[in-house]
Amino acid sequence: MDDLLDKYIKCIDNKSISMTARQLNISQPALSMALQKLETSLGAKLFFRSKLGIIPTKIGELVYIEARQTLSQFNNLILKVNELNNDFDKTLKVGMIDNFGLIFLKKIWEQINNSFPGIKLSFDINNSETLIKLTLEQQIDFGIITQQSNKNIPKDLVQKFLISEDLILVASAKMVRKINTISDIAQCEFYSYNEKSTTNRLIRQYFQINKILINFTVFSTSPGFIVELLKFGKGIAFLPKDFVSQYINEGSLIRILPEITLERKLGLIYHRNVYLNKRQKQIIDIIQNILV
Repeated sequence: MDDLLDKYIKCIDNKSISMTARQLNISQPALSMALQKLETSLGAKLFFRSKLGIIPTKIGELVYIEARQTLSQFNNLILKVNELNNDFDKTLKVGMIDNFGLIFLKKIWEQINNSFPGIKLSFDINNSETLIKLTLEQQIDFGIITQQSNKNIPKDLVQKFLISEDLILVASAKMVRKINTISDIAQCEFYSYNEKSTTNRLIRQYFQINKILINFTVFSTSPGFIVELLKFGKGIAFLPKDFVSQYINEGSLIRILPEITLERKLGLIYHRNVYLNKRQKQIIDIIQNILV
């Protein structure tokens, strides 16, 4: 029954049987039969098909809510029993934004491996929006993201502040004579993070407050990619100070208008309804201590 409920939950989340079948790596007819079996067992119609996808009936909505709670409680029970038996899950899945991974991944990897020999670590480097979705769907254990306002964090997730980092303006050394004031930036190409990202909103807000019209020409989720574009000598970008320090030291990039700094906060997220065992709590402490 647990397997049938899990399949039903995924179908309602996706609003699609075919999409869910692909995710589960089973045939669509097999998934449809599983849903029919669940409806027969419960003696009720759980959903109907529409142009917008599959829609739960009123009974289906109740089953969906109760099934999520039941499966969450059962999974947490298994985690607690395993902890008492000292049988921890050997796999840990952590998601993190690009520049955080490039700066801190090695330290995190080494420290966790030293503390928990034999653990299998899986890292997903992605943008904050995707990491929130993956954490919500419990496909990763933790996510390290650009900290969101409370209204942008789903109620099923917990967000903890990790660290503040400075974003500084950088460009190729070829640009140094072209930019003397903030107004000069308007005459140059500007490279920024993904358009819908929290970081991009922060950058846009800064320029709006200073009434500077910026020519955004490139958007990317990868600060590493932005650095490579900057080296060509045309654009400017706000990038994390710790991330670009090596490029500044080697001379491939320079900091322009050093009086301008933006503060970006990073946070750690995990699912509110998932039981955190002793090992997972220790790993959170390791990540936080690395950043102190």
